[in-house]
Amino acid sequence: MTEEMARALLDSLPNEVIIHILHCCPYKTIFQFSFVGGQTCKRNHEIVANSISLRLHIELGVNGLEVIKPPTKNTNATSSSVLEELTRYRDAWLKPKFGIPMELLVGRPRVLCWELHGGAYFKAYSSFAPRDHPDSLQIIPLDQLPPCPPASFGTKFQKFTTDPGQDLVILVAAIPERPSHVQLHIRSLTTGQPHPDAERPKLTVEFDFEVSVLANSTICYTPEVIESTLAVRFDCEIRRIYEIVILDWKSGRFLHRISSRTGTCASRFISPSHIAVFSATLPVQGGSLLRDIVISIYDITTPAQHDSQTGSNFCVHDCPILEPAIIFKFPKLRNSHSVFSIALMGNSDPVPCRAIYTSSVSFAYSRNMTLGLRVSLFQHPTSQNHLGGINAFRAFISMSCLLDHLARHRNFYGSPVVMSWDQWTEATRWFPEDEVDLSCSQMSGSRYITVKRGPNNLPGHHYLVITDFNTPIVQRHQHPNHLSTPYLYKFAMEEDDAALLNMNRPANNLRPPHSGDDLGEDNTIIIMTLGRDAPGIFDAGFKETIVSRLPCRIIIRTKLEVPHDGWLLDGNHIIGIKDYFGEHPCLSVYDLYMPS
Repeated sequence: MTEEMARALLDSLPNEVIIHILHCCPYKTIFQFSFVGGQTCKRNHEIVANSISLRLHIELGVNGLEVIKPPTKNTNATSSSVLEELTRYRDAWLKPKFGIPMELLVGRPRVLCWELHGGAYFKAYSSFAPRDHPDSLQIIPLDQLPPCPPASFGTKFQKFTTDPGQDLVILVAAIPERPSHVQLHIRSLTTGQPHPDAERPKLTVEFDFEVSVLANSTICYTPEVIESTLAVRFDCEIRRIYEIVILDWKSGRFLHRISSRTGTCASRFISPSHIAVFSATLPVQGGSLLRDIVISIYDITTPAQHDSQTGSNFCVHDCPILEPAIIFKFPKLRNSHSVFSIALMGNSDPVPCRAIYTSSVSFAYSRNMTLGLRVSLFQHPTSQNHLGGINAFRAFISMSCLLDHLARHRNFYGSPVVMSWDQWTEATRWFPEDEVDLSCSQMSGSRYITVKRGPNNLPGHHYLVITDFNTPIVQRHQHPNHLSTPYLYKFAMEEDDAALLNMNRPANNLRPPHSGDDLGEDNTIIIMTLGRDAPGIFDAGFKETIVSRLPCRIIIRTKLEVPHDGWLLDGNHIIGIKDYFGEHPCLSVYDLYMPS
């Protein structure tokens, strides 16, 4: 069928049928349909513009969101009301406004490990001696509701993860007398008892190396859960060993294993079907230094290539290693550099398919929006006068671009697809790690929060900075204060106000436009955008110069903040953490003002 015949057939269809077809398409396809079509372009545009359901479909796609909870019986929500709710939430983050923060004390009894997501702080603590590892969990809502009754598990554990929507908590516990084994306890978040949906609520996993944190403090446990899939990463950076164990927590069935004996990694669910692994490994040709950096995406829906292990005991090294679907290579390092450390930013990054904002309906990210990386490179000493040093960077990567590469190049029958750096570099935006040293500054969806130093590097004062890497949003809301060269800006005081000194502007135009509001000057913000025409260029220790062009939108709150140890984003909250490493941390919780 020729293109003309296809267009003629489409022209013959009623509008209702076309709308139904478009609902099965990605939002980018709907855009193309709306603006391409010769003489039919006007009709196509009107079909889309006049359909509330298609506009909702587009807006959800642009924001990377989906509706996960149907309207309650009393709300009678329609596509129009859901679109209005989504628009309010989107607009609230375009020019964020906040009231006076609520101070929330969370440190008694002493916090041993924690999570923050879904509008709550999940605090693990010890209720009986010895008090070096937790055995109980307290849920502390961020919206001033009374805390839920604590759940006591009657067993000590080292790490946990929760999914309140499934009343689920996963406990990872070392076994003192068996250093190559760990136990996974699958419990109810409210009762502390074995979860009713778990066929095998206690699983024992055996490794071929010592994995107990009780015997080796360099071992790191990181559990994650999405729907019925549980992934637990066991990483020993010193020994350069990592294992990622993937199971179905409901059936207790072992699914996959991701493994290396030559490096270190960080991992994250980016969708219910894929895991991203950010790794640094020894070169294939040999050596003792970590030099090869890649991001690998694994399809965890791949059928298992091993016999299902029955019972509640698993031997990891008996299972084959899952191959990645696609590998994104970073540039080679110079001989003078090696990897010091790598990490993903995500203490409050919402898990795909979990609610991030709830009103008449609940919205969730359908997949990870932006992957936030930390990379520290060690420059080796060259002489007594040059002792070397560490260069640290933050990198932000559009998962939409990476998943587009996966969809185009996926090879179902052969080796993993390998993408060279020049094929995906423009999906990144790099920043030097020269800001205030925070214990915690994290991603949430496509947004990253951190702070900049106060005027003239004034000690004891910081400015909050929120950067959004959602390309469609950045392009749609391009701000007049568009930087031509990134990163070259700092603050100074002009009378009683903070002014932004932008090195790209003439001296007589130092102050960019401010965005005020009817809540007072405390909510004054400065907005800037970096487009693809403002590349970030770094000579970072790689053999190639880093050139990054991912668009971003930078929002700077001009009200000075007292220092916090870290900042998080969660749904419609900004949370500052004081005394991050202390026994009695405190949260400063800002509620995002929602426009009416």
